[in-house]
Amino acid sequence: MAMTQQEMYDYQFKRGDQFLDPLPEKPLDIESIYTVRHFELPARYTYDHPHDVHEFYEIIYIENGVYLDVSEETAVVMHPGDAVIYGRNFPHKNNCDGEHSASIFIASFSCNSPIMRQYFPDNSRTFVRISSEQRSVLSAAFGAGVNAYDINAHYCKSKETAPYINRQIYINYIEILFLQIINSLRSEEKTDTIFFSHDGESDGIVPKIISFLQSRIYSEISIDELCAYVGYSRGHVCNHFKKATGKTVNNYFQLLKIEEAKRLILETNADFSSIAEMLGYSNPQYFSKVFRQYTGYTPGNFRKTIFKGSVHKTIL
Repeated sequence: MAMTQQEMYDYQFKRGDQFLDPLPEKPLDIESIYTVRHFELPARYTYDHPHDVHEFYEIIYIENGVYLDVSEETAVVMHPGDAVIYGRNFPHKNNCDGEHSASIFIASFSCNSPIMRQYFPDNSRTFVRISSEQRSVLSAAFGAGVNAYDINAHYCKSKETAPYINRQIYINYIEILFLQIINSLRSEEKTDTIFFSHDGESDGIVPKIISFLQSRIYSEISIDELCAYVGYSRGHVCNHFKKATGKTVNNYFQLLKIEEAKRLILETNADFSSIAEMLGYSNPQYFSKVFRQYTGYTPGNFRKTIFKGSVHKTIL
């Protein structure tokens, strides 16, 4: 049985007043990087080892699918946009739920800054909802991490040909991400906001556009049809969506299709021709071309390498 939102809220704040001011005046300073990983996990993935314990911080961000924190007796279900941050020496374990695959990003690092100990104490875990602004920083961090490190190594190693500046950019992005998360935690503590809220992130047409695209993932769309649905002109829809997401409507729609294709590959035994047809691609060859463009893998290679760190060009 998973925790309710109220149970999660109570869990977060039983730790006392560490979220209250004053904040430590010393900066957040990451000392070393341990992992930069991106995993595509099948629905039946389980961590076969005892609980993981280490003396560094770790964040797991759920990009797609459903992922479980099973560190304690009651499992915590995490959905896209959720993240869990483990303080040092907290015994933790994670699995998929048996029905849904998951796409996750993992980053771990050592840091002795007082602000990290205050907000993410040793022997504790913290669940947060990643905002759209924080997601942009996380996406940039992963891109920088790919340039700086060998993400397929268990503990990442710096690429021999990568200059130090690449590693510094990654570290700076992770520091910015955690400062933004801490700022959100302070705001939520003061306003009694429940952490795992899955409501729309903002008012306006963008959530409505995304909802429309998701509902048509097994078909095709036209911009005119989309504009009629949201009640705005083509120019307003295209410009507003690009400004808010950084992607064109068509590019975002293709990303949604590829994410659904990945889910079908991981969770079903459907052959690639059937998946291509279901998702509205004209032929399997074109589907394979688009899939490789967005993931770096052919559908066949993707199915074979799901447990390896995989480079994704975009984190939605």
